[in-house]
Amino acid sequence: MSKALTPPLLAAAQRYAAARAAGSDLAGPVADFIAATAGQAPGSIADADGAIAWAANLWPRHKPLSRFERLVLGHKEDAELLGRVPGLAVLFLFHRDGFVRQAALDRLSGPAPNPFLAAALAWRGNDWVDEVRRSAQAAMARCLPRTNPDILAAFLLETTRARATWRRWSDAERMALEAVAARPSVAKRIVAQLSAQRSGPLPSWLRTILRSPWIDQHLALLAAQAKVPGVRAIAVQALANGYVSWGDGPHERYWIDKPMGIMGRRPTVQRRALTIEADRAAAIRTGLADGATAVRKVALAAIIEHGSGDADLARLAEAFREDRSAGVRSKVAFILAQANPQG
Repeated sequence: MSKALTPPLLAAAQRYAAARAAGSDLAGPVADFIAATAGQAPGSIADADGAIAWAANLWPRHKPLSRFERLVLGHKEDAELLGRVPGLAVLFLFHRDGFVRQAALDRLSGPAPNPFLAAALAWRGNDWVDEVRRSAQAAMARCLPRTNPDILAAFLLETTRARATWRRWSDAERMALEAVAARPSVAKRIVAQLSAQRSGPLPSWLRTILRSPWIDQHLALLAAQAKVPGVRAIAVQALANGYVSWGDGPHERYWIDKPMGIMGRRPTVQRRALTIEADRAAAIRTGLADGATAVRKVALAAIIEHGSGDADLARLAEAFREDRSAGVRSKVAFILAQANPQG
């Protein structure tokens, strides 16, 4: 479990557990824990959740404290500490007792201090306890609007694929978070990161983000300026097609060989039309002018799909007869053969 956490975060969680066991001051260890979460990747939240609980010993008690433990030894239940230790509600987002998690969420009202803790707040919206999920939804409504757009952008982008797998989220929660992403100040930063970043699963992130209409108005910028060819290719493809599609939801059965009675299963394909009037020819020109083979192939594939009978689109491909890529040359040959079947 410890491998899921950065060394500073693991050490901070363990310091809290030691201080709690010793009955010493908790304010320092809690502050150290919050500071250490800044170095934890927001996309790791699912694995980090349990790892933090283990390291900080955040487990429910098997029996209530006795009168002796309360009055003589001065011991307190975890929930009783929430109002006494600043910042403890943040740590208790990871508590294994659902009542404590809910109480912690009900206390949160300020901005998320870093992307990982924004992810932790959202992760509680996927909690296995209904009451905790409701408290998480209310906490997100209070906290996320007050959170720095840079923090929101990093959280939303780096949890893009993870959040797509959170099946306990309600449609209302998903729509609320999409509204946060669509805020101009947040969207601008997400697009800037998709455009400028050179490493990471950026194409996968963009494919998932494309399910949301707010990204449409930024596709032309990504098609022309993104540093990663995969991002440019996806943006060109969406603009050239005028729609985006993805596999999601329950699998459907289909015939592989009907006479033999052989069937398979595949994801249901979802599709949405772009919310902007995309210039197909301009998108294809952008793709063909790209230095990356993958992007040129996408542009040529768009000509094949949409350019039947369009001589202007076919002519765009002629300049690539001698392209260095065999795959590009093959597509060009097909386009020209279709455009001039007698030639």
